Amino acid sequence: MYELFIQLALMVALGAVVYLIAIASPRVQDDQHFEDHRVQNWAKRLPLERIDTFIVGYKDKILRRLKVWILKADNLVSRRLNGHKDGTQG
Repeated sequence: MYELFIQLALMVALGAVVYLIAIASPRVQDDQHFEDHRVQNWAKRLPLERIDTFIVGYKDKILRRLKVWILKADNLVSRRLNGHKDGTQG
């Protein structure tokens, strides 16, 4: 029973810390701490939209192939079950 109270206190404390960080974070601005840096300039030149489009297309292709494999496995299992139900092995 005591463990419950300890865990509850820890979770409330963690929630309070996250809440305080969430309140304080809008006050911090990126421009205050960073000046123009070569890494920042390199990051601005990245073609993020093209990369995002490629990743989405590749993900769709993988999911379609996975769907086909799952349907094939489902058909195989269904044939096996129907074969055992009829008394024949298929």
